[in-house]
Amino acid sequence: IIRCVLWATVFSESSTGWVRTLRSRGGQRGVELDFIAATKWSLDVSQCRDGVIERIQEIKDQPFRTKVHWFRMHIAKHVRTPWSDGHIRVRVRRSQILFDAFSEFQRFTKGDLKKPFVYEFVGEPAIDAGGVAREFFQVLSNEIFNVNFGLFKYSNKNQICYTVNPASGIANSL
Repeated sequence: IIRCVLWATVFSESSTGWVRTLRSRGGQRGVELDFIAATKWSLDVSQCRDGVIERIQEIKDQPFRTKVHWFRMHIAKHVRTPWSDGHIRVRVRRSQILFDAFSEFQRFTKGDLKKPFVYEFVGEPAIDAGGVAREFFQVLSNEIFNVNFGLFKYSNKNQICYTVNPASGIANSL
């Protein structure tokens, strides 16, 4: 059901709508992300489970809160793996967070990505009840947006806003 509901995330770019789709590359090769013009996209209903289209038709006329509740219930049922079925430990060094996070996430399987993550900073004992995860994302975000790293630069207006550094691709040619 989630594949059918989340099959397309539509966003607009100027007046053109685009649909983000995931296609299987077959076997162990993973998936490929594509963008298709909204006018050329259609839902392959053969990919949907029995009764999903009818249920979506029923839920579309419900109040927003009901839709949100329905969506979250289906996410929990079809995308998340219960804690009792395992969790994934993400161990990073604070000084090498970008490299470590990238390395950790690269090793995960498709099934691993559905499991809850437990974050840990190497050499810093803590229980992740949400605070360590929040700190992980804050430290990682700070590193990604660090202008000395080169992916982003300060905007022309001030040093509060960032813009993509046009020279950030140079690292690919080194």
